[in-house]
Parts: sequence; C-alpha cells; structure tokens
Amino acid sequence: MSMSVKARWLAPLCLLLALIGLWAATQTAAHLFAYPRPFGAGWGELGPIRIYAPWSILTWYGRWAARHPQAFDQAALVGLCVFVWPILLIAGLTQRFVARPQPFGTAAWGGLAEAKAAGLLNGERLTGRVLGRLKGRLLTFTGVEHCILVGASRSGKGAGHVVTSETAWGESQFTYDRKGELWHITADHRRKFSHTFYFAPTDINTARWNPLFEVRKGPMEIADIQNIVGILVDPIGLKQGNLDFFDQSAANFFTGVILHALYTAPDELKNLTYVRRLLIDINATLDAMLGTKHRWRPDPRAAAGLARDADGEPIAEVHPEVWLGATAFRSMEPRVRSSVLATAQKSLALWADPLVSHATSWSDFCIGDLVCAEAPVSFYLITPQAHADRLAFLVRVMLRQSLNSLMETIDADSRGRKKRHRLLMMLDEFPKLGALPFLENALGEMAGYGVTAHLICQSFNDVFKHYGVHTSIFDNCHITAAFATSEPTSIERIIKRAGRSLEMRESFSDPRLMFAKGHRSRNQAEVERYVLAEQDVRALPGGKQFLFVNNAKPFLADKIRFWEEPLFSVHCRDFFHGEKAGFVQTPETLDVPGKPPIDWLGVRAIEEYAPPMRGADVAMTLACADGLSIVDLVYNEED
Repeated sequence: MSMSVKARWLAPLCLLLALIGLWAATQTAAHLFAYPRPFGAGWGELGPIRIYAPWSILTWYGRWAARHPQAFDQAALVGLCVFVWPILLIAGLTQRFVARPQPFGTAAWGGLAEAKAAGLLNGERLTGRVLGRLKGRLLTFTGVEHCILVGASRSGKGAGHVVTSETAWGESQFTYDRKGELWHITADHRRKFSHTFYFAPTDINTARWNPLFEVRKGPMEIADIQNIVGILVDPIGLKQGNLDFFDQSAANFFTGVILHALYTAPDELKNLTYVRRLLIDINATLDAMLGTKHRWRPDPRAAAGLARDADGEPIAEVHPEVWLGATAFRSMEPRVRSSVLATAQKSLALWADPLVSHATSWSDFCIGDLVCAEAPVSFYLITPQAHADRLAFLVRVMLRQSLNSLMETIDADSRGRKKRHRLLMMLDEFPKLGALPFLENALGEMAGYGVTAHLICQSFNDVFKHYGVHTSIFDNCHITAAFATSEPTSIERIIKRAGRSLEMRESFSDPRLMFAKGHRSRNQAEVERYVLAEQDVRALPGGKQFLFVNNAKPFLADKIRFWEEPLFSVHCRDFFHGEKAGFVQTPETLDVPGKPPIDWLGVRAIEEYAPPMRGADVAMTLACADGLSIVDLVYNEED
C-alpha cells in the first residue's frame, strides 16, 4: 500500500483515537473524584454516570493536578492506553498480514487469467494447435495466426508440439515429415476424418505428383513455369534470386523447353524426365521447337479469343516464348551455349533416379485438393535425411506451388474451385530447405487466404543463416515457443522477448569520520532490468518452455509428451517402440480425393514438326512407293 493511501485513513484514525483517549481520561478523573460540583454539570447524566466533554480533562489538569497528582496521573494513564493500544494492535495486524515481497520478475509472467485472455484455454479436448500445459491446464490455440517453435535437437519439439497438434487439428494439413515418423504416429487417426496420403520420391508406393501439371494453360502458363524454373536453377536457395549469367540463360531456355514439352508430348511424357531427355539431343530439340506450330495465335479482342487470317481461319504459330528460348540459345557462341546447356542438364540430374522419375511422372492429386476437396486432406511430404539435399528441389517447388495455388484468391484456389477447409502447414526443420523467400514474404498474408503456418527450427541462428538477422519470419508469428538452449544468440533473443521489469533496490550510506560516525542514510530506487538472465535460459528444466504470445505476458509453461497424455496417446501409434501405421499405402489403396484437374491432358501441337529426311530415308520412301522391298534395295546396291 502506498504512503498516500495510508495517510488518507491513518490520520483520521489517530485523531479519533486521541479524542477517545481524552474522553477516557476525563471520565476516569470524574469517577475518581465522585463527580464533584467544581467539575461542572457536564453534558448530562447516564444513570449514575455524569458525562463530560472529552477535552474537560485539560482544564481540570491545569487547576487541580498540582494538589492531586496521583489521581490525574492515573486518569492520564488510562487515556494514553486507550489511545496507544489500538494503534499498536492495528500495526501488529498490518505487519502480520502484509503481502510478502515476491521474487523479482514474478509479476512479469502470465498466469491462467492471462492465458484465458490470450485464447489459450479451450478445455481438455482435441482442438487447434497444442502448446503445452500451464498449472495443469491444457494450452491450445485455435486462431489463424502463425506459430514458430525454437528448440534444440531431441528436446521434445515433435512429441510436445508437432504430434499433439496433428492429432488435435481437425482440418486439412500439409506436413513436411523429414523422418517419416509423423506418418506412422498420426496417419491412422487422421484417416478417420480425412483423405490421408504421402508423397515420398524415394518410395515406390508414393502418391505421384508432377510439378508441370500444376501449370495452368493460358495467360498464367509462363508465370507458373518460371516459378518452377527459378527453383530448378537454385535448388537449395543459396543464390536467393541472384542468378549468374549461365543460370539466368538456362532458366530462360528451360521455360521454352518445358512449354514445348507441354504442347507437344503425349500426356504420359509431359514431365521433367522427358524434358531432361529433350536436352540430350539438343539440335533435334531446337529444330522441333522452332518448327512446331504449338497453338492458335491468341487475340483477346477477337471472336473466340483467336487471331484469324484474311480468310477468317485461325492462325497457327510457334509459341513466342518457345521461339525466343530456342533462338536465343542457338545464337549463343558455341562455348557459351555448351556451358548453358551443361547448367540446364545439371539442374535435371535428379531425374536420372528412376524412383524420382516415377514419383513425378504423373499427378494423382493437385495442390488445390488440400483445401477444395469435400473432406479434409492430410498430406505428408517425406524426404529421408539421406536424400534431403538431393530432394530439396521437390520440396521447395511444392511449397512454392502450394502458396501460389492457395493464395490466388481468398475463397478459391488457382483453378477457381471453392475453398472448403483451412490448411495447417506444419514445416519441421524448415531452415534445412534453404532460403524460402516466397514463404517469408507470404507469411504476412497467407493467414487471410486460409493457410496457417506452424514452423519448427533448432535455433534462431538456423533462421538467421538463411534469412538474415532482420528477417520478418518471427515478426509474423503470433506465438513463439522456446526451449532451454546454450547457444548465445538464442539466449539473447529469448531474454529480450521476456522483456524488462522494475526491481526495488535499496542502498545505504554510512560515512565514517575521524573520531565518530557520520549520519547514516538509506535510499530506495526502482531499477529496470531484464526478467531473465543467461543462466535462467540455460538452466531451464527439461520439462519447461517459454511461450511468447503477442498481446499477452510471457508464459512459463510445461511441455507435453504425447505418450504421457491419454488425450493424445489413445490416438497415436507407439512408433518409437516399433509400432507402425496400420494403413499401408500402395497404388491400389491410395487415398486421394479424386481425379485432379489437369489442363494439359489431350493438348497436342496444331502442326507437328517433320524433320527433313536424309538421303537414305528418301530412297527408302521412293522405293516403297514403287513396290520394292528392303531386300530388293539391298540386292541392287550390292550390284
């Protein structure tokens, strides 16, 4: 209680007690002298007692105290006791029940009231994303905002946040499952209410996904292909868009070759494996690119959107981007052309793997299915650690096309299908995918398009390494969870996130003079300092975590391990003791939403390129026209 508040009630109380003490002394003196006539008539009588004014003792004391000191001393003692004893009693009770000073920083941490205000208390039920427990209460978040978790390896990130959230999340999800363990732990539970399947390029039973089938035919085809090509020439994001001459030239050429393949190849060959094959016999490919009439020339202002000649017939044309790519490549100096071609071929080296070629040969699903199917979809992207770097391109291009498809419009995917479900994008160890600038840029808006990100990394440095210290990733995450760490940068970031608090500090001054002590003084001051110290972060118990939620105090919460919580363990497989998913995915049991919409099925060139015939081919054709057989030709040649 502040001094001003104390003064407001303490001063009137003292005045009242002083008045009562005087009155007690007055009545005691009157009683001792048996209410004599010299004391006056007083205010009246109450039975045998005559009542006097409280301050009468002052007059009586001045007149008769010298002659009767013992009686007046006794009356004064009674009055003093009446005045002093209540004050002593109040002081004692106040000291007894005063709140003990709390350890520094206690008020800086949030409790259950703050957790409820932050929307983290939603009962003991499967809902939203699971964060931990606070004083025994389950913390879950059902908002659309993003979360990020920072914790060292084997610290319980998967057991406490990832598995529990995947078990509780009731809508669609996109899970980057690097180890394949999340599939075995949660797939059986999620199959009860959603289509559940995985894409694993090194598994023969994978659901197939062709990046080229995500390209939309028409005005957006160039943009969609450029998004793929940009990742092809920088598969792990080291260049972050700063491509050198050879990379940029290869990207431009790639765009033309992919377009040529989509317009001319049979449906089963419209994939990157076929594009790689086209780069082997480059001269034949260039001739075909320049000699094929890929499409009817578009004209948005004309009837049916097609340009027509003087006779009113549609005009067939070589696709302008195909023509530009082939012409630019062919006009290069031979050594430059050789380097650009080598760069392009190197970018497609992954498709020498027959498993990858099979996994990307067709599409059993498309990205829009994740939010547009009638039932929710649970999708697992599995890339084993042994192949993680090699398969980084597929993960990056899938993420890029996911965001492009789902962030075209707020209520529909890129093909105009209505969105039915919210998507949780669970990206475990996302910094290992390299820099994803498109993800960083999208975080600020993707929640409004029905996509919520839950990001997991091992340290702040993991993120800063690829995105820089001024990255906006943490700024766009509503909740940040952090575990104990010994990494200096992470410690500093956690300390700053916990904030500062005021601490009351007391100092004494006790100067010494030559022959005596000086006047001792005591000073109190409020000093602001960080709530956490470095040793607090390092020594955080293994079962605790820091939770930082925007618009709320930080929380010191308990971690969860799904196998210790019946709410979650009943729905999960005990993968760590050898129990795998009961559902085995095969091409026959593949649980996809249905036939995906693909714009390029049945698309063929208006006029196929016919390569010029060689001399032997011409002779063969003429001979066959004359009715001669191959045997006759050989016999005549020998003659």
